[in-house]
Amino acid sequence: MNTATSRDERRGAKAAFAMRAGAVVAAAAVASALTGSAGASSAGTLTVCPTGCAFSQIARAIAAAKSGDTIKVAAGTYQGGFTILVNVKLVGAGAHATIIRGGGPVVTIGSASASSKLKVSISGVTITGGVTHSSLGSSPAGVIAAGGGVEVTANGIAPGATVTISNSVITGNSVAPITSVPSGPNYPCPTGDCPFNAAHGGGIDNGGALTLRDSTVTDNEASGVNGQGGGIYSTGGSSLTLIDDTVTRNRAIAPTSMVGRYAEGGGIFVDDHGTLTVMHSLVSANVVSLTSTLPVKANGQVINMVANSGGIHVGDDAPTTIENSTITDNSVSAIDPLGPANAINAAVQIGDGRLVVRNSVISHNRVSSTYATDGVNAPSASSFDQGGQGGTFGVSGGGTISHTRIIDNPSSSTSPDGPTAENGGLNVFPPDTPPARLLTVQASVISGNTATASSPSGSATVQGAGIFNGSLLNLDNVQVRDNYATATGKSGIAEGAGIWNGAVPPPGSPVHLTLDHTVVTHNSLTASPGLTIEGAGLFTAIPVTLTLSMISANTPDNCTGVAC
Repeated sequence: MNTATSRDERRGAKAAFAMRAGAVVAAAAVASALTGSAGASSAGTLTVCPTGCAFSQIARAIAAAKSGDTIKVAAGTYQGGFTILVNVKLVGAGAHATIIRGGGPVVTIGSASASSKLKVSISGVTITGGVTHSSLGSSPAGVIAAGGGVEVTANGIAPGATVTISNSVITGNSVAPITSVPSGPNYPCPTGDCPFNAAHGGGIDNGGALTLRDSTVTDNEASGVNGQGGGIYSTGGSSLTLIDDTVTRNRAIAPTSMVGRYAEGGGIFVDDHGTLTVMHSLVSANVVSLTSTLPVKANGQVINMVANSGGIHVGDDAPTTIENSTITDNSVSAIDPLGPANAINAAVQIGDGRLVVRNSVISHNRVSSTYATDGVNAPSASSFDQGGQGGTFGVSGGGTISHTRIIDNPSSSTSPDGPTAENGGLNVFPPDTPPARLLTVQASVISGNTATASSPSGSATVQGAGIFNGSLLNLDNVQVRDNYATATGKSGIAEGAGIWNGAVPPPGSPVHLTLDHTVVTHNSLTASPGLTIEGAGLFTAIPVTLTLSMISANTPDNCTGVAC
């Protein structure tokens, strides 16, 4: 799926920029001295309004505030572009009434040298109109842009401030770097090293402990070679909690004009070693888009490109909890008529951290790819995994999914004459670093998902429209029904409209599937004449444990493989 390669490149780039980031601490110290530090006096209230108050702009009230003060902001529109370096409560008159506009970011909280004990709360405001083209630590300037609306600054290797944003709206903000540097010889493009820049967090870039409550993050954009976190980006080591929130219509874009190659996390991007909790929230209609005209290879190497995670992207070693939430109508698209653009995980990707999903719905998320080739070899007549395109929900770290519906999610890929491959709803892969961990799905429904691969002059493969398993998976009281897969091509295979089970890279990763009180029914496979069609209900290359389970009424057959 090319995700490991893209993570390696991001990590290498981050390490290179960290070596250049000494200027951050010095610049932040100057900002702290100019702004003033917290005093030891008792808390007070400062008022801000267009006329007749002690302050007419928020920035001046913040400069005068002491630790523990409350800043009350009346209805009106106020200039953004200020930094908070003291413990304060910023209280607006309501998101519809108090508008903080402009700057890049609109609001910055903390600094690289500020105490990680800084605590800030913001409520009842709209934060909008932020445009960030360069961030502290970017060398040269304009290579990294983070936090169009809100920037919670990381404190060196430790998390930054503890921040709560409630009853607020973060909307209409953007991040877009204005220059790039070479990625290095391991990432060749036709004219030399591929360029690198990074756009993180069109609405919010979080380097601390951020909680959002009863708030909306909408219509923000991150656009770059690496466009990540259209709505929210949370850095490694940070924590992000959403309670009763809406994250909608945000965009992570890797455009042709920037020689873009990675677009990830249309709604939310949580980097390696972070944590994510989503409770009673809606993640909807977010977009990931990659467009390119790069060729398949340069200097003999495949040019890696990926569009990933329309709703939520979570990196490795990042525990994730999603409860009583809906992830719907998000989309991932990749278009490259000349190269191997790869679109995956319409709704969610979870790395190797432990996952808990309860009482949630993942529905109507869409993946589509149009490319010259997906960069893998054509399949033989016998079954094996292509590496796969598409899919709705990718999991690599084990955990539990319970009382959840993964329904009506379509995935499609098209190539005129190159090999193309597609997977479907739930995709279970081994982690990049062993050991593999068990994923248990309980009392859930996986239904109405589709996988379509088309290569009129080449090879087309579909595997696992409902579930694709290449690791350790236990299905307990699960319905896998009404999923559909079709392959159109001169050659190829169509397998496992309900469930596909088999080995995937890296070699030697353990694979096991258990069906306990589970029903696999009314799943369908179709393909062009001459293509291999097997196992509409279940296709398995590895023995499966079946306990009081039923595989029936699938078309054209129920089960193919060693367990049948």
